Amino acid sequence: MLNTILRTTTLLFIIAFFAGCSSTTSTTPSSTQTPHTMLATVNGASWSSATNGPYASAYATRYGLTSVILTGIAADSSEIKIVLANPKFGAVGTDSLGATTGSYALYSTSGAPDTSTSYLTIPTLNRIYSGSVTITAYDTTNFLISGQFQFVGRKAHSTSDGVTVTSGSFYQLQFTI
Repeated sequence: MLNTILRTTTLLFIIAFFAGCSSTTSTTPSSTQTPHTMLATVNGASWSSATNGPYASAYATRYGLTSVILTGIAADSSEIKIVLANPKFGAVGTDSLGATTGSYALYSTSGAPDTSTSYLTIPTLNRIYSGSVTITAYDTTNFLISGQFQFVGRKAHSTSDGVTVTSGSFYQLQFTI
């Protein structure tokens, strides 16, 4: 079962990576959140996709009615991904991240998520990692999604190596279908 989850995760990341190539990005730093940005606190340090740089961006990708992937990439190529399984198209509300929902989050210290650089909310056999995402606005006419998130992630091969992501938010991420 864990192998199936890891294979599915890898496939979704590959799809999201190539789908994001035509995304809308924000290149204007701001002390307030601007459209097409993702912000968070990662292990107590500020993280933002809204900074200038060759890799900085934030976007959402919708795959039919089965999933939405929210992606933020910072100038240092670190990234946060939130995969929402079976979201209600256009609906606002809070979802848990974890095994029972099929939704999960990832923080990666490099642009190519792998087991040495990625922290996931996907549980191990003996531990479930917490997290939630709240959709506050889901505009199906202009294809924009906004909300908040927080999660705790661990590396797949080391339950003692973790990351805590708090005060996360994404604002008017433009999604593609």
